[in-house]
Amino acid sequence: MGSDSHFPSPIRAYIDLHVIGKRYPAYLQVNAEERLSDWGGALSHYGIDGLQLGQDVTEHVPFLLGMLPVDEYGLILPWVEMRPGCYADVHLLASPDGASIVLLDATAEATQHRGMQQKINEINLSLESAGPPSSCFTCQDKFVN
Repeated sequence: MGSDSHFPSPIRAYIDLHVIGKRYPAYLQVNAEERLSDWGGALSHYGIDGLQLGQDVTEHVPFLLGMLPVDEYGLILPWVEMRPGCYADVHLLASPDGASIVLLDATAEATQHRGMQQKINEINLSLESAGPPSSCFTCQDKFVN
């Protein structure tokens, strides 16, 4: 039997192509001084370009200011708006020489969540403006009368 951490090659290839590949994976690696040491993947999808070796990562990814260094547990920031209308799940991982930042597109999930939250807000406003139903009473009414 296989272990939880090993997938047969065809399954791993499927996951890479149909799950990870569709999320525009990208990464940035920084050294202990938070300067770029490596990068790759679909960074332009997130509006990140013009990178230079040794550059302060916060010049291109300002929300990382104060987020680095990362402890050994790492950190996941869901639904970060990278550019207008483009959201990413940002994974911050500790590495021996600094940190790795992994970006995975989350635009569909963030948009769906925002739409559902808007509907909930509209329902709540509608209920508030309608006032309480006439058959409702408060706890105070029950115990005072």
